Amino acid sequence: MPRRSHYTIKRRGKESAIQTFGPKRDVEAIQRIWKHYGERMSAGDTEAYMSLWHQDGVQLPPDGPIVTGWEAIRAVIRDENARLDFPVFDVQPQEIRITSDTTAFSWGKCAIHYVQKATGAATVLDVKFLTMLVKLPDGSWRIYRDCFNWIVQP
Repeated sequence: MPRRSHYTIKRRGKESAIQTFGPKRDVEAIQRIWKHYGERMSAGDTEAYMSLWHQDGVQLPPDGPIVTGWEAIRAVIRDENARLDFPVFDVQPQEIRITSDTTAFSWGKCAIHYVQKATGAATVLDVKFLTMLVKLPDGSWRIYRDCFNWIVQP
């Protein structure tokens, strides 16, 4: 049975407890993935963002087709980064659970504010996610399956 621990992280001056289960080293590696996920989307850095993904990754977005494989996900993200700026992309995991030596899942929420580059129109999203991750032979973790949905805020 994986160990359970709680980490407190600071986000914009607020503290938030995350439920964690499993070896601290693995949990912290996945925590870094979520930190980099938001930072790289905010920076519009498609290649750095894609370094978080497994080659056989699958993205399950709302209101759209399933996106299968690293190259297909990269094309979607590249298109989003060409059309949108993400001044806020704050990933807030609520749980990180290591389920075996090579698998884990995490769920949580994400605050996203994006601006259309062509028009300046801004949108605020309240996002929920459930993500499976896999550990590679070199010990690093990658996003393997990512399912999410959102509510557009008024």
